[in-house]
Amino acid sequence: MGGVVFGGGGSAFSDLIVPAPITGGILHVPSMVVALALLNTYRKSPDATAAVLRTVLLSATLVGVLMLINLERLFLALTTDMEASAFRMHKNYMGLFIASDAFVAWAWTQFDRRGDLDRARVLGVLAAPAIGYIIFALSGNDRVGADFLHGRMAYQPERGDAIYWIYTRHESLTEEQRLQALEFMSMQHPNQNPNYQDLALYFTTSLHDAKEHAPDAVPLFSACLYEDQTPTRWETGAADCFTEHQNFSERMEQAYAHMPKTLPNDVKNYFVAVGVCEQVVIDAEPRFDIEDQNYCRYARLDEKRADIVAKHGEAILETSVD
Repeated sequence: MGGVVFGGGGSAFSDLIVPAPITGGILHVPSMVVALALLNTYRKSPDATAAVLRTVLLSATLVGVLMLINLERLFLALTTDMEASAFRMHKNYMGLFIASDAFVAWAWTQFDRRGDLDRARVLGVLAAPAIGYIIFALSGNDRVGADFLHGRMAYQPERGDAIYWIYTRHESLTEEQRLQALEFMSMQHPNQNPNYQDLALYFTTSLHDAKEHAPDAVPLFSACLYEDQTPTRWETGAADCFTEHQNFSERMEQAYAHMPKTLPNDVKNYFVAVGVCEQVVIDAEPRFDIEDQNYCRYARLDEKRADIVAKHGEAILETSVD
């Protein structure tokens, strides 16, 4: 199981199964108490009731097993191209406890088997809780049947550029669906995330390509999002969102590249700050997740100019840096 225990021995499985207060197995007590209570009731019940209780224990075993399965991954494996690794087991201790206790109790009833139900009632008692659990587990999961699912991030060589892959069930998007896609990605928009300034959204109907590194993957369509309020652009296929657009980090790199090598570093820094910030309109509220706002708000140009004049003389500020 590989679970976390609160103390005790080195085996996570034994620590959890044994209901000892010094281990994580203390969480096992409720299901064990219920199982013992059902067994006690079974012993005292007439044959018809005993047959129902025996089937209930088997049904509880099935539900416990279902709790150990990642139903979301199972659903995605059945409805997309996700690979067989989707069938991995959960770390769901309650499922382990219910399955183990119910199965042990059911096995005990086989030594004192009394009464039988017809096949239809047996199937009903078995199926109803299992189906109910599946519906409950999947209905509250917004990833099941969703139009869009998050994929992987691929940062690009140029600073501030990134590609984000998104799985979609649609081979094309209406205008309304485009708005829904942008809403889905609102928290990853460059003006909400300090890790990049230009973002290409690549949409694919392959969940494998969206999640895993696939060098040959090609998106069906793309959207280009920019931190500096450049309008969002949609294109078919893999859009080039970066070549024709210069983000703030790239403008700074270009500004430094044009600085005369003979200039002192503090003077270079001042000229670069003046150049890149002269057209930046500072918002009333600080925006630490927007690169130009964060940099230019705290550039302290007047203070830097005064320091340079005091250290190097005012004449150095007349240096041509074009």
